[in-house]
Amino acid sequence: MEKINTENGVFTNNFETGQTALEVYEEWLLRDLKPSPKEIADAELEIMFLTLLADVGVIQ
Repeated sequence: MEKINTENGVFTNNFETGQTALEVYEEWLLRDLKPSPKEIADAELEIMFLTLLADVGVIQ
């Protein structure tokens, strides 16, 4: 089992997802930078709404 000791703790392989210890650690570091599924859905809805408004000529 691979282990990475960091100032944030010990990270090991995730056998369920097939991630190495380094991948687990990198995902942990980036977790706050990734948008949530709700944020993604909200953004997609806003894009569709703005596209519709542009298509009917309400906005340019």
